[in-house]
Amino acid sequence: MSTTRTRNEHDRHPAEAPTGRWQVEFRTDPASKEAVQGMSLRIEEFLPERMKLDLDSDDAVLRSGQPFRLHAKGAYLYGAPASNNRFTAKLAVMVDQHPLGDRAKGWFFGDPTVELPKEAKDVVDATLDAQGELRQDIALPKEVKGNTPVKAIVSGSLFETGGRSVNRSVERVLWPAEALVGLRPLFDDEDGADANTNARFELMRYGSDGQP
Repeated sequence: MSTTRTRNEHDRHPAEAPTGRWQVEFRTDPASKEAVQGMSLRIEEFLPERMKLDLDSDDAVLRSGQPFRLHAKGAYLYGAPASNNRFTAKLAVMVDQHPLGDRAKGWFFGDPTVELPKEAKDVVDATLDAQGELRQDIALPKEVKGNTPVKAIVSGSLFETGGRSVNRSVERVLWPAEALVGLRPLFDDEDGADANTNARFELMRYGSDGQP
């Protein structure tokens, strides 16, 4: 059901209000017919999840030419495995200039100019086995050449019989060599170096374990 309402900013959404699309409008004068701003909301019933989904990969780090080895495991919250339930997944990739996270905070790696697909791609549409599991190798896009760190994110959806889904994601980093040279600017990388000064950097080789 789709419905439109105009509400005062102090009003609360009534419990008996119908679900559907609502329009919230803001007025400086309550008597004015012209709204100064508006936004759309979708009101839906909250239904708690009845299934759980765990996503993992056998590899802590991806290597050049290696697929994303996905392991999905689903079950109902009362314990039974999600046998033969539909499972779908999308794959998204992006250049990762900070592949070591807090282990090398402030350090930059790789080439940020590498062009990769901007949209997530459908990569899995299958059913879980009798134990509620699925293992599948997912090839990375051809644009991933293995010349810069790349973050690969698999977003999976496990569906109930009625069509509702529970959604989870797992990510891994493609580390293209045994060691990579990182660069850390010795100035604020957001503001840039001060005018008429030398821009100074620190260089260090790091392994995928975050150790220099």
